[in-house]
Amino acid sequence: MYPTSERLLFRPYDNHDLMFLHSLLSDPEEVRFIGNGRTRDEEGAQRFLDWIYAAYKVDPRLELMVLTRKKDHVKIGHAGLVPQTVDGTREIEIGYWVARSYWNNGYDRSGPCAVSLWTNELRHQKIHCTNSERKYDFSKSC
Repeated sequence: MYPTSERLLFRPYDNHDLMFLHSLLSDPEEVRFIGNGRTRDEEGAQRFLDWIYAAYKVDPRLELMVLTRKKDHVKIGHAGLVPQTVDGTREIEIGYWVARSYWNNGYDRSGPCAVSLWTNELRHQKIHCTNSERKYDFSKSC
């Protein structure tokens, strides 16, 4: 079962999502605080999608999923649980991106909150969520 929120649905990526993923990865503001902060071309987006698929095989619970609005199934971003090293320690991070055209609509909190609640079902003890210059502890606020 995948997380949901009042306004969002989550689903695994598939090959039909490559252009949407590329739209996220090619926007400099979108990737500014993601990884090395560099945009990616279509080939880079395909490699990123392949990385997502490889993660699905390792642990299906640790996956990035496409975020769609419930009311019309429009893709607005992605979110999921991603293994990361935070301050030298392996942690589970809530990774989430909301496409810039959907910023300031409350999706930047509702997506991560749904994933955070899902982590409780998966029995993750500690999670981190970092986006832009802010760091949130959604385990206490959702």
